[in-house]
Amino acid sequence: MTENGLGHREKVLNMNTMNPNVKRVEYAVRGPIVQRAAQIEKEIKEGVKKPFAEVIKANIGDAHAMGQKPITFFRQVVALCVYPDLLEDDKFPDDAKGRARRILQSCGGGSLGAYSASPGIEVIRQDVAKYIEKRDGGISCNPDNIFLSTGASDAIVTILKLLTSGEGKTRSGVMISIPQYPLYSAALAELAAVQISYYLDEDQCWSLDVSELRRAVEAARKHCKPRALCIINPGNPTGQVQSRQCIEDVIRFVAEEHLFLMADEVYQDNVYAEGCRFHSFKKVLFEMGPEYSNTVELASFHSTSKCYMGECGFRGGYMEVINMDPQVKLQLNKLVSVRLCPPIPGQVLLDLVVNPPQPDEPSYALFVKERNANLAILAEKAKLTEQVFNTVSGIRCNPVQGAMYTFPRITLPEKAIAAAEEKGQAPDMFYCMKLLEETGICLVPGSGFGQRDGTYHFRMTILPATEKLKIVLESSLDLSLLWLIPANHFFDAMGEVELSCLSYVKMYLHACLFPRCSVNGLLLSSSPAGGAVCVTDCVPLLHSHLPLAPITQLALTQVDVWCSQTQQRIVGYYQANACVSDSSPTPCALKIADKIAEQCNNAVLLMIDGGKMSPDYRVPPIVMYERKDNRWTLKDKHTIMLRQWEETREIAGQLLESGDQSLLVDFDSHLDDITRDWTNQKLNAKIAELASPANGNV
Repeated sequence: MTENGLGHREKVLNMNTMNPNVKRVEYAVRGPIVQRAAQIEKEIKEGVKKPFAEVIKANIGDAHAMGQKPITFFRQVVALCVYPDLLEDDKFPDDAKGRARRILQSCGGGSLGAYSASPGIEVIRQDVAKYIEKRDGGISCNPDNIFLSTGASDAIVTILKLLTSGEGKTRSGVMISIPQYPLYSAALAELAAVQISYYLDEDQCWSLDVSELRRAVEAARKHCKPRALCIINPGNPTGQVQSRQCIEDVIRFVAEEHLFLMADEVYQDNVYAEGCRFHSFKKVLFEMGPEYSNTVELASFHSTSKCYMGECGFRGGYMEVINMDPQVKLQLNKLVSVRLCPPIPGQVLLDLVVNPPQPDEPSYALFVKERNANLAILAEKAKLTEQVFNTVSGIRCNPVQGAMYTFPRITLPEKAIAAAEEKGQAPDMFYCMKLLEETGICLVPGSGFGQRDGTYHFRMTILPATEKLKIVLESSLDLSLLWLIPANHFFDAMGEVELSCLSYVKMYLHACLFPRCSVNGLLLSSSPAGGAVCVTDCVPLLHSHLPLAPITQLALTQVDVWCSQTQQRIVGYYQANACVSDSSPTPCALKIADKIAEQCNNAVLLMIDGGKMSPDYRVPPIVMYERKDNRWTLKDKHTIMLRQWEETREIAGQLLESGDQSLLVDFDSHLDDITRDWTNQKLNAKIAELASPANGNV
């Protein structure tokens, strides 16, 4: 018995009694990956050692959290509205004060703390209407068709509520793109509506084909009543910008199929690709003539959270409804009145977006500068993302034409897919979780957005600061590279090239021993000439800033003699430059490599990338060059892979941590003290003790 005399009672609200529709809701953007990322952040704060210093969240389009600065004018006006006493402060420009006074005069009691009308503050709705008219080239916009909202998401869910009805085969079906933004699938699950999936064409830069819409709607009629079509333009998560022709085709399709059209246009300022342009559905609809503009029912959505503003936390947005049944519009007003009103600060922020500083106002120049800078940075990062991802055959990334995301396709080996199945995870979830645990990079698996069977993707925002974005891109590439190459295989230079644990660790320690110097050395092989190049050992040569030709020639001669005694041969050359950001071959490196190539047809030239020398780096920091047409050229796929790389990396880090790089003797040091052993037998034995048999000499 309990203290109040009652026995144990089942909870009134439990998993059996709760709304079953809620249990079907999934929202990948804030799903298990993000929850684990939050746990890791907490662990780091508590002192738990990780192979990274911080979690980089590239999972969500939260611009300010990623370091984007707010627009000065927007924050000035909001500050003035929140604390009107600042209107007497000379630090604020007159146009900001004038805007704040106008807004406050439209608020109950002159305060942002008062409720507004449920559709939003009247003067702000009027400003939204003027903004739409200007955007669409003068096409009329009635403020009565404008409903302000708590971000665009609130308005989208509101329209979906109106559209949902029926049971069984009469249930409302809503067409959404695959890949899709999970808000749509989550809302449809909660409302017990039917999701009708239509697939974007990845091979055509995620374009929309009307024939696919027809396939989807015809198949859906067998089990539901198709009522609406949702389209996101520019696209989330796919980053495509639909052409005007595509938009016209969609409008004709919804007119023929008698569907309600929902146009999610929250990224309308985020267009980067040359030749692409944003076309609003409303503008195209009215330019197609009365046959469509008088009949097609349309709701379009915009938000303060994206574009150049990135003001996600203010939760400001609007929707415009076109050709809505007057009686349904009354029901819409009733529905929005239930939530009383959208947040007033969000409404204020929205007003500034649609009514920014004008050319004759004092804040105009700074506003334009900040807006253009934000958009220019996003455009640069969109291009960088596409270029970097497409350097590896296992990742395929379409151009990021617009929005704030990329949705690259990844090739996963069977062993990774099998490992995911063992854990009960989707393969791309397994990939993203592995990436998070090993690098601190938080992405969202493509399975959370929908994708064709047998394909795997992830969504990544391009919002992180450029330096952090490079970390995200490289970490994603590294994991893909490690998974794409079987454990006993390597990328090739002139055919196949294998690099032993011994040779890599000695090169690594050589560079670490003389961090401010250029270092170089010779690559050796104990395998016969012809076929694959197997680099089994190396001889560190010099650690000086200037090429010393006599010393180099002496070293080459002595190493050649020693190789003939130990059944080895010189097969290549390595170098690390004094400038860590430079991994390009110097004239000295090219000259020595040429000399080696005279004796070895498939000689190897390896440059150590000093900028990636961290013990935690996921792939060997080595750039490979091959000799073609009497010139050394960078390999297209120039990252070399070692057998048992994880163990090799661990050995290198362990020796460095224990100070054993001091055991390494290069030929330079040997000339200073000829008793020192440039063949490094003592260090070789140390490495052999740590290396497993499978990771010894190739």
